[in-house]
Amino acid sequence: SVAIAPRTAQSNMRPRLRRILVVTQIASSVLLLSAAVLLLRSLEKIEGQDIGVDSAHVLTAPATLSLRRYNTIEKRMDFFVRVVAALRGIPGVTSVAMADSLPPNGVRHWYSSMAIAGKPPVQSDEVVSERAVMPEYFQALGIRILRGRGFSDDDAKSKEHLVVINQGLAALMFHSEDPLGQQIQPDKGEPFYRVIGIAADARNDGLTERTLPEYDTLLGAIPDEWTNTSSGTVIVRSALSAKTTGPWIRQRTGEIDPLIPIEVRTMDSQLSALTARPRFETALLGFFAVAGLLMAVIGLYGVTTYTAARRTHEIGVRIALGASRRDVLRLIMIEGLRLVLLGGAIGLAAALSSAHLLRSLLFLIGPYDPMTFMGVAALLGLVGVAAILLPALRAMRLDPVRAIRYE
Repeated sequence: SVAIAPRTAQSNMRPRLRRILVVTQIASSVLLLSAAVLLLRSLEKIEGQDIGVDSAHVLTAPATLSLRRYNTIEKRMDFFVRVVAALRGIPGVTSVAMADSLPPNGVRHWYSSMAIAGKPPVQSDEVVSERAVMPEYFQALGIRILRGRGFSDDDAKSKEHLVVINQGLAALMFHSEDPLGQQIQPDKGEPFYRVIGIAADARNDGLTERTLPEYDTLLGAIPDEWTNTSSGTVIVRSALSAKTTGPWIRQRTGEIDPLIPIEVRTMDSQLSALTARPRFETALLGFFAVAGLLMAVIGLYGVTTYTAARRTHEIGVRIALGASRRDVLRLIMIEGLRLVLLGGAIGLAAALSSAHLLRSLLFLIGPYDPMTFMGVAALLGLVGVAAILLPALRAMRLDPVRAIRYE
């Protein structure tokens, strides 16, 4: 067969500008696609992680007490104790508790202010998380107790200061020692608390930051423990649906104090709200990336069609001289694939050089994740070939007699 060489006639300025525009569109779409895929993979890891809490079938009801009406610790203590007792009687409810904060958030506390009975003061700039909870807190949120036990109703009636620590704090404070039964002081001037249990780590500093060491104190019969409880969140685990249990929660709480507004939400919806911003960022960038890729495909298809049309006469002559139709297909495909390779190389280079800017937005995935860039390159190759193939197939099927007459 007669080999087909690329056309050597000097191109005019307009086709060249078209090619430059297509290459620019391809490079831009690759840059945006790379960023969008990185954010998408990061979002999947955020939403798919184990936060240490079983949020299914859990309802939360935050309550803020008026300091004018609840102006003593005893009044605030009485309100929450009565609410928890009332909600335990709702059909389908398996556990009820109250806490001053909920995972995946917590209250930060300087570790350097803590101490172990009989040992020198801690010297560290580490930060820990603290939480005050009522009995059944760990059952309500499905947080596993790895050693020892959680708080009980009998503990809430006693005057002993008790604490449950997480794995992180156990490792930080006690290293290889057994924490159970040890006495720790959360802050200078405070009483010592006996460690009765070690809980599994649960997120307490957001969804994307590392889990902090944490200690949980008991809200029970000791009034001083209720000092900072002008607001708290009631946690209800129920075997029934939120639509069934929610109205009962509002009714039982309203019977105790009808002036306190209660908004019942599922914990799943609260966790979902925490990922709303990364979801929006990913969707927005993904939209522009897909739009850019679509424009690049349309431009590549248009340029390939235009190139094939300009070379119709030449293709007819080549076929008449013995060139195979496969040679024609190869010629047009190579013309288009050059643009794809050039635009893709520029786009990937730009994406790799700017990927570090996304580092703060990514979770459990690096900005230079090879699977992301390989996937983007494969996607570009697929859509590029698809955009080029149709006009190339049309050129391959040209009637050489008509093509020779084409001007």
